Parts: sequence; structure tokens; C-alpha cells
Amino acid sequence: MTDMTAWFDTLTAALWFALAAVGIVRRIRRLLALRRIVLIEPVDQRDAEYLDSIKRSTHLRLMVKVVFLIGALIALFHLPLFEVWRIGVIVALAFMNAETVSVDRIRDRLGKAAEDECD
Repeated sequence: MTDMTAWFDTLTAALWFALAAVGIVRRIRRLLALRRIVLIEPVDQRDAEYLDSIKRSTHLRLMVKVVFLIGALIALFHLPLFEVWRIGVIVALAFMNAETVSVDRIRDRLGKAAEDECD
């Protein structure tokens, strides 16, 4: 490996690490803000489902950022965590698929409710 290639790998891994760290901080701040939201009584079931969907999505995105951080640590410090990272990617992809289906269901319900209100 040439010096230029090693330098480029180090630079990209450091940038990847910085972006993942910033993403983790932002997702944690968003989760803390979401926990402070209190729905007005009586709580509409659609509002509660939507808020839960946003929380699940934020947790998923936090998990993806952690997987990115593990990948950056592996690349930057040449850590032997490749198997952990691979499992993290597989789990993140599975949860991303489940979250997409969940959000689609809630959007369908909200769309049907909006159509019913217009009728």
C-alpha cells in the first residue's frame, strides 16, 4: 500500500468517524426532545401511533449511526471488530425494513382518516 493510499484511508475514516459521532449526538438530542413531548388529553390514537413511529425511527437511525461509528473505528484504528460490524449491518438492515413497513401503515391510516374527514 502506498503512502498516498494509507493517508487517504486515514482521512476518509476520520471523516466517517466525525460524521458518525455528530450523528449520534444529534439523534440522542432528538430522543431527549421527543421524550419531553406530552400529548393533550384525550389522546387521539393516531397521534400516539405517529409519535411512537417517530421515536422508533429515531432509535433506528441512532443504531445506524452506531454501526457507522464501529465501521469508522475499524478503519481508523485497524480494530478486529469486523464480525461485530457485519452483524450490526445485518440487524440495522432488518430494522430498517420493519420501520419502513410500520411508517407506511401509519401513513395509510392517516391518509384514510384525512379522506374520511373530507367526505
